Amino acid sequence: MIRALVAAALLATTLPATACLMYNNYRPFAPDAPDTFDWDGAPLNPLLPAPQVRVVKIKRAPREPADYVGRVMRCTMGEAHLQVRWPATGGPQLKEVGFRFRKLQDGAIFFDAAPQQGTIRRNTMEYEFFIFESAADAAEKLEMEIEVYAVNRDRERGIGTRVRIHAPATSAP
Repeated sequence: MIRALVAAALLATTLPATACLMYNNYRPFAPDAPDTFDWDGAPLNPLLPAPQVRVVKIKRAPREPADYVGRVMRCTMGEAHLQVRWPATGGPQLKEVGFRFRKLQDGAIFFDAAPQQGTIRRNTMEYEFFIFESAADAAEKLEMEIEVYAVNRDRERGIGTRVRIHAPATSAP
């Protein structure tokens, strides 16, 4: 508790007044796995079925600068809201798995390299990812493809699901 208070006080005094503390709704699934662990090359476990993934909403917020630090300092980032539906039967419970989001095509949505657990609602895990893009990038349609697969604490992965993400071009306000 003391460490959290000290960290908060330190952040409050060192960040500029325009800085923003970003909040996302997911957390690392396997924090004990080393950062260098290759989840894409992990052994395949047939008991981890392919998830159903739905793009709920894409909110683009084109701003300058497009770099991550500059955007955080101004609290100007877009959001991608995705839902991962997990079968109610035939595999481990949803709270016992995490999901890895792997870019197959470059795009402005920021995904952590390690598997994450999102907010659980019944048999669905919800994720809100950040989008960092410049006005020039946002003037083009957002087209990207990702693969999503489940992982377990034994460092095994499931069958992946490919998802195409589309969003129309937009302009800076």
